[in-house]
Amino acid sequence: SKKYFTREMSVRCEEYWINKGYTLTAAKILISQLQKRDKDFYTQAYGEEQGLIRYEDSIRKRKET
Repeated sequence: SKKYFTREMSVRCEEYWINKGYTLTAAKILISQLQKRDKDFYTQAYGEEQGLIRYEDSIRKRKET
């Protein structure tokens, strides 16, 4: 039997958070926080020096598109 992925299984979907008891508004806020890729995200993930390099690189790539 195959296992199928549903929206209720992904932390990036509103249905997941609503099933956990959150409101739609709270679910949207949580998803937004998960998807945020700011300077703090990069420095926490890669360290101060490498994080800043990667952050600036991501900004440059976004400006090119």
